[in-house]
Amino acid sequence: MSGTILAIADSDSYLKYAVHFLEHLPQWRRQVMVVRSPVQPTSVQTRAALEGTFLQGRTPAVLPLKRLAANANPAPDVVLVAATGPVAREVLLQWSGSPRRPALVTALPGIALPATRLALTFRELSDLFLVHSLAEGEEFARLGGLPAAPLLLPVGGPTGVGTVPDDAPDDAGAEGPDPERPADDGPDPADAPLPEEEKSSPAVPAAAEDLVPPAMALARLPMLHHHAPPATTEAPVTRLVFAAQAKMPFEREERRRVLLELAACARERPGVDVVLKLRARRGEPQTHREAFPYDALWDELIAEGLVRGNELSWEAGPLAPLLTPGTALVTVSSTAAIEAIDRGLPVAILSDFGVSERLLNSLFTGSGLLTTLAEVRALRLPTLEPGWAQRNYFHTPSADGRAWPDAGVALAELAQCARRGELSQDPAIIARARSRAWRARLRTRLPQPVLRASQLLRQVTG
Repeated sequence: MSGTILAIADSDSYLKYAVHFLEHLPQWRRQVMVVRSPVQPTSVQTRAALEGTFLQGRTPAVLPLKRLAANANPAPDVVLVAATGPVAREVLLQWSGSPRRPALVTALPGIALPATRLALTFRELSDLFLVHSLAEGEEFARLGGLPAAPLLLPVGGPTGVGTVPDDAPDDAGAEGPDPERPADDGPDPADAPLPEEEKSSPAVPAAAEDLVPPAMALARLPMLHHHAPPATTEAPVTRLVFAAQAKMPFEREERRRVLLELAACARERPGVDVVLKLRARRGEPQTHREAFPYDALWDELIAEGLVRGNELSWEAGPLAPLLTPGTALVTVSSTAAIEAIDRGLPVAILSDFGVSERLLNSLFTGSGLLTTLAEVRALRLPTLEPGWAQRNYFHTPSADGRAWPDAGVALAELAQCARRGELSQDPAIIARARSRAWRARLRTRLPQPVLRASQLLRQVTG
């Protein structure tokens, strides 16, 4: 046995990632907890996240933030913090100052491009940050001021570049709430657009922003089974699955258009089952708030007489049972696309609403998969470019000959360091993270006029 690992998650997408990650560590003693919060998964979402894993049919403990450490039994060698940024920071703070603390590992649970500085800032107290593709690794390393393929940095003190001044800035306008109110911290498997501060400001190297990045290691998305994508199946398409996202596309009319085109496809091709795969039913919590739920918009279209109402099948359970031969997957930018590629299925990435970092689909430029709703309706589906896949989630261990540390080796080394009591963190970095967390809580609790007045007073007094 390599050691004891505890995974802590806070939403449906992070829980799925955490459990599937642990699925690949059968030699470890494994435990999973969920942080109590407004986005914690429902029982249905939990069952979907655990499907096909060592926890299938069991229920992880759901605990308040401050009770996580006390309920870890046995004490973990490694804690995998798989949570939205503000919650991740709070969990890291809980463990960072403890004597003989465990190794702290963080990750984003799906497509994480475009990389954001904010994602690293929330997780700078971790010993290790996992990336899942060569492209992701290069982008996060650049933002962290690290080499393009960083060696695993030493633990037990500052693990990056830059210093921590006494007046270190707050989170550059981040709307970080308290740990009971998770918020977006950059793209994740779901679909979050970039935070406002990331849209408007260029990427800044870590030293300029006083960021001390964690060490990084190259992992694989745990839901995948292949180092290289299998050949796309030639089976006739009998099922068309649209993988919905909470935010993309952004506008009501864009989402209505998706539904109308899918319904038309179903009417024109009665031998094809057109499925709308929801992340959550309306009203259910998920990692990101959904302004225009597809099921609510579908009811509108029925009431307006624009659809019959029986054209689509609706699914909100696990994705994997739908990814079988004869299925084609359509999405704007969901990580479901990567899972479908891994199953050798046709994949279509919609470009009707643009191709941009904000939509999280610029990643697919050069993939060969960008197409339109009209082409999907006609079942003219694109073909994957193998060269794109190698840089994006289907890397082999020696994909480009660089020295990316292997995540499994890094975890084992960190577990040994934890057992020997060798892990520590710079107190100044802990103090800065604690200050940022306190300010984030304050921003969510003060009335807006009071908050603006306090910000103005700080500017005037320096």
